[in-house]
Amino acid sequence: MVQLEQLDDRVAIANDFCPNIVGVNDGCIEWCPKEEPLSDLEKLVWWWVVRPELGAAVALEAPLELKRIIGNYILVSY
Repeated sequence: MVQLEQLDDRVAIANDFCPNIVGVNDGCIEWCPKEEPLSDLEKLVWWWVVRPELGAAVALEAPLELKRIIGNYILVSY
Protein backbone atom coordinates (compact mmCIF):
# COMPACT_ATOMS: atom_id res chain seq x y z
CA MET A 1 0.00 0.00 0.00
CA VAL A 2 1.24 3.49 -0.80
CA GLN A 3 0.70 6.91 0.75
CA LEU A 4 0.17 5.50 4.23
CA GLU A 5 0.45 8.95 5.79
CA GLN A 6 -2.87 9.93 4.13
CA LEU A 7 -4.63 6.62 4.75
CA ASP A 8 -6.82 8.00 7.55
CA ASP A 9 -8.06 10.74 5.22
CA ARG A 10 -8.93 8.26 2.47
CA VAL A 11 -10.68 5.90 4.92
CA ALA A 12 -12.79 8.76 6.29
CA ILE A 13 -13.79 9.82 2.77
CA ALA A 14 -14.55 6.22 1.78
CA ASN A 15 -16.74 5.69 4.82
CA ASP A 16 -18.66 8.88 3.97
CA PHE A 17 -19.56 7.40 0.59
CA CYS A 18 -20.19 3.85 1.75
CA PRO A 19 -20.61 3.74 5.54
CA ASN A 20 -18.18 1.35 7.22
CA ILE A 21 -16.84 0.02 3.90
CA VAL A 22 -13.30 0.15 5.28
CA GLY A 23 -12.41 -1.20 8.69
CA VAL A 24 -9.13 -0.33 10.41
CA ASN A 25 -7.68 -2.64 13.04
CA ASP A 26 -4.17 -2.93 14.52
CA GLY A 27 -2.19 -1.82 11.50
CA CYS A 28 -4.35 -3.43 8.85
CA ILE A 29 -7.44 -2.48 6.90
CA GLU A 30 -10.32 -4.65 5.82
CA TRP A 31 -12.97 -4.36 3.15
CA CYS A 32 -16.49 -4.59 4.57
CA PRO A 33 -18.90 -4.27 1.61
CA LYS A 34 -22.59 -4.08 2.44
CA GLU A 35 -24.22 -4.76 -0.91
CA GLU A 36 -24.65 -8.11 -2.60
CA PRO A 37 -23.68 -8.05 -5.41
CA LEU A 38 -21.04 -5.40 -4.82
CA SER A 39 -21.88 -1.97 -6.16
CA ASP A 40 -19.54 -0.23 -8.57
CA LEU A 41 -19.19 2.58 -6.03
CA GLU A 42 -18.00 0.14 -3.33
CA LYS A 43 -15.38 -1.28 -5.70
CA LEU A 44 -14.15 2.13 -6.82
CA VAL A 45 -13.93 3.49 -3.29
CA TRP A 46 -11.95 0.45 -2.15
CA TRP A 47 -9.52 0.65 -5.07
CA TRP A 48 -8.92 4.32 -4.36
CA VAL A 49 -8.31 3.73 -0.63
CA VAL A 50 -5.72 0.99 -1.18
CA ARG A 51 -4.23 2.28 -4.45
CA PRO A 52 -4.51 6.09 -4.42
CA GLU A 53 -1.90 6.34 -7.17
CA LEU A 54 -4.62 4.94 -9.45
CA GLY A 55 -6.89 7.86 -8.55
CA ALA A 56 -7.08 9.21 -12.10
CA ALA A 57 -8.15 5.81 -13.45
CA VAL A 58 -10.69 5.33 -10.65
CA ALA A 59 -12.07 8.83 -11.26
CA LEU A 60 -12.81 7.95 -14.89
CA GLU A 61 -15.41 5.44 -13.69
CA ALA A 62 -16.57 7.28 -10.55
CA PRO A 63 -19.72 9.35 -10.01
CA LEU A 64 -19.19 13.12 -10.15
CA GLU A 65 -18.88 13.73 -6.40
CA LEU A 66 -16.20 11.05 -6.00
CA LYS A 67 -14.40 12.38 -9.11
CA ARG A 68 -14.19 15.81 -7.49
CA ILE A 69 -12.88 14.40 -4.22
CA ILE A 70 -10.25 12.28 -5.95
CA GLY A 71 -9.23 15.25 -8.09
CA ASN A 72 -8.80 17.45 -5.03
CA TYR A 73 -6.90 14.68 -3.25
CA ILE A 74 -4.50 14.36 -6.20
CA LEU A 75 -3.89 18.11 -6.28
CA VAL A 76 -3.16 18.28 -2.55
CA SER A 77 -1.13 15.06 -2.31
CA TYR A 78 1.34 15.62 -5.11
